[in-house]
Amino acid sequence: WCEGSRNETIAIRRRTKELAYVGVDLIFFNGHRCSYYGVGRWRDGKLVASSSNPVSRKICRLEVSIDGTSASFKKHSGDCDPIGFCSARGSLSGGRGFIREP
Repeated sequence: WCEGSRNETIAIRRRTKELAYVGVDLIFFNGHRCSYYGVGRWRDGKLVASSSNPVSRKICRLEVSIDGTSASFKKHSGDCDPIGFCSARGSLSGGRGFIREP
C-alpha cells in the first residue's frame, strides 16, 4: 500500500430516504489513486455502500459514518481488492475525508 499523506473526498447524494449515491476518491501523495462509486443503504446510522469490483465482478461493500462535514469509511465486506479500484499501492482499507454533495 501507499504510505504518506493523501487527499480524501467522500461524495454523498441522497437518492431516496433510505438510499444514497456514494463516491470515495483518494489521491495519494505520489499520484496514485483509488476511486469507488456505489449505492448505499442506511443501516444503524451508517451508510453501507455496494459496488461491483471492475476486475473480479464481485461486490465490495464500504461502511461510511458521517460526523458533521466529514466522514470516515472502512471495508464492510466483499471483494474490495485494490486491483479493481486503485492504481498501484492504493488501498480502500479505510480513511477519513470531507463530505462533498455533488
